[in-house]
Amino acid sequence: MGRQPWRLILHGPCGPAWNMAVDEALLESAAAGERGTLRMYQWCRPTVSLGYFQSARQPQLESLRKQDRVALVRRLTGGGAIVHHHEWTYSLTLPAGHPLARQHQALYARVHQGWVEVLQELGIAARVVEQPPPGPEPEPFLCFLRRSPGDVVAPGPHGTVKLAGSAQRRRRGGLLQHGSLLLEKPAWPQHPVGLAELLGRKVDTQTLLQDWLRRIEALFEVQLVPGQLTAEEKKQALRLMAARYIQPQWTLRRNR
Repeated sequence: MGRQPWRLILHGPCGPAWNMAVDEALLESAAAGERGTLRMYQWCRPTVSLGYFQSARQPQLESLRKQDRVALVRRLTGGGAIVHHHEWTYSLTLPAGHPLARQHQALYARVHQGWVEVLQELGIAARVVEQPPPGPEPEPFLCFLRRSPGDVVAPGPHGTVKLAGSAQRRRRGGLLQHGSLLLEKPAWPQHPVGLAELLGRKVDTQTLLQDWLRRIEALFEVQLVPGQLTAEEKKQALRLMAARYIQPQWTLRRNR
C-alpha cells in the first residue's frame, strides 16, 4: 500500500486576517474530510497574533500599534502572543477521527522533531523541551519567552532560546495545529534571537522548508501532494475574515 496522501498548500506572504481565516476554514473542512492538509505560509507585514484567551491591553503592544509598526490579530488557538515577522508558519488540519488527532502530544512531537533534525543539520544543538523549569508568574506576554513541553529550543548567547512552538484547537470534528519557526529576531523589544542570529548568517528559507517537508513525509509516513484551497474553502475564509478576523470586537474582546 502507498503512503496516505496529505494536501500541501504553499502560500507566500499574506495578510494577518486572511492567514487566520484560512486556518479556521481548513479546520472546518477537515471535519468533513478524510485526509490531512499541511499549509505553509508567511506574513506580509509584522503582526502580533494574540492567543485566544489573551488580553490586548499591553503597554508595549499599544505603543507599537500607535506607531503603526505592527498589525494585530487574534488566533483561534491559545498561548502567548507571537510576533510574526521573519518566520515560517505552518498549519496542520486533521479530521477528528484520524489516529493522530487523538494523540495531541504525539502530533506536537513529530512536527517538532522534524524541525530539530533540520536545525541539527545546520549545526544548531536543538532539542525538544521535555519538562520546562518553573517559569515566572504571571507568564510572559510573548510566546517565545514561554516554555512548554514539546517546544524546540537551542543554546543562545544569553541562555536557552525558543525557536519553534505550536498550539492546537479541536472543533466541529476537526483538529487544527499551527505554529512557527523563528528565522530571525523580529522587530520587537526584548524578543529573543532567531535562527539567523544563532548561525551568524541568514539561511536559505526555501531549502530549509523543503528539508522539513521531506522529514514530515518520513515522520508521518505520508505523501505530501501539492494542492490549493477549494472554492468553498476560499469562500468560507472570506466569510470568516469579514465576520471575525478584521473585526475589533473579535481582536480586542478580552481587552482587560
